[in-house]
Amino acid sequence: WTIFGTVYGDETCGTPLFGFIVAGDYNIEGASESVEDAYEAYFAVDRREVIAFDAGMAQNFTESGCGSEDWVVGVPQSVFENGCIGVAPPAADCAGENDLIRLDENGLLYFGERSVNLCEERAPAINPYPLYFLPEAIEIDVPDFYPEGIALGTPYGPAYVGSIGTGIIQKFDAVESAALVEPFGLGGIVLGLHAAAGDVWACVVATEDMVNFTSSVVQVNGETGEEVARYDFPAPGFCNDLVADAQGNVYATDSGAGVVYKLNAGEAALTEWATGYASEMEGGFSLNGIIVSADQASILVGRFDNGELIEFAVNMDGTAGEATVSLPGGTPTQVGFDGLVSWRGFYAAVFDGGVVTMAKVDGSWVAEEVVPQGALNFPTTLTIDGHGNLWVVEGQLGLFLDGDDTTNAEPPFSIYRFSPHMEGSVVESTEEE
Repeated sequence: WTIFGTVYGDETCGTPLFGFIVAGDYNIEGASESVEDAYEAYFAVDRREVIAFDAGMAQNFTESGCGSEDWVVGVPQSVFENGCIGVAPPAADCAGENDLIRLDENGLLYFGERSVNLCEERAPAINPYPLYFLPEAIEIDVPDFYPEGIALGTPYGPAYVGSIGTGIIQKFDAVESAALVEPFGLGGIVLGLHAAAGDVWACVVATEDMVNFTSSVVQVNGETGEEVARYDFPAPGFCNDLVADAQGNVYATDSGAGVVYKLNAGEAALTEWATGYASEMEGGFSLNGIIVSADQASILVGRFDNGELIEFAVNMDGTAGEATVSLPGGTPTQVGFDGLVSWRGFYAAVFDGGVVTMAKVDGSWVAEEVVPQGALNFPTTLTIDGHGNLWVVEGQLGLFLDGDDTTNAEPPFSIYRFSPHMEGSVVESTEEE
């Protein structure tokens, strides 16, 4: 079991102060004698981590002796042994909680209410609010869809998925799913997506001969699908992915020319921000996934052609600063990075046909595999929701790129959910299944 929570400093939940991860094993002990249709359970704790999202909280944690090192915004620390100033108890004071659980006929999961110290007593009653089960996958029942990019309008939805095969952006919420644009309604195939302030930003690529590509960053209304604005690449290229920073500046990768373009907030045209990263293989793809670091001080870009992760410092004037190159996979690879995601100090990526989580160690980025190569059929990119779950797009693009119309993938196309916070949590599906 895992709980990933966030504590905010305002009623609108717009100012995150800190987050916490608590995890361990659980045991269902038997039916409750005092609460109807409930079961008694014990939730052991073997992991407690805290993440400061605010500089003031980071300083407070440091001065209070939480953790073993000085606190840095966006970097989690274990507080398992000694606890942290009321945020988390020491391990000696609370090894686990005595709780109640109930699963009703509608698929809602309930827990015990917390009027007592669950470290010492059993919850006396069932919790008045339920937790909903999330689906294991989003399924897109559209022929030739071949999903590539995904974005969430808020940490809890709706989800937007872009199609290479049809040019549609599909919108999914708790009630229904609907196409935002007609097939090829944006003038090309749709790749990377980013959602912000009610709009969806899309990488749109058009070509007549599969050699000379023209690309645009297109801003779309997230409710109606209407085009708000279009920003063409200054030169022919392949727009693969994009992201916006906290100031509203948009960055987009050109996988063909190896360029990062930037649209400064309030301006009308894209300009070159970083150049010189073209693939050494003629016609190959280089720069792909792109994210902003947790502290907004750098832009991280993954290379598809060799597995390098490039971290560009952002200068005070907004220009690209020093570039630091890491090989998170340990060695160069011919199938490196696709989509990247950064969320409050947590980093993950589609890498070498699987999914990895990433962390910075001694100035260099390292990766840990959480979904192995081959578990998904050509994963492309991913996003993360407000519960800390990754949603990974299974693009099946091998069947799209083979040029054989007799081997097209059959719908539905799937975006799989799993929690990287759980020990050993991986997508178990295989091509054989």
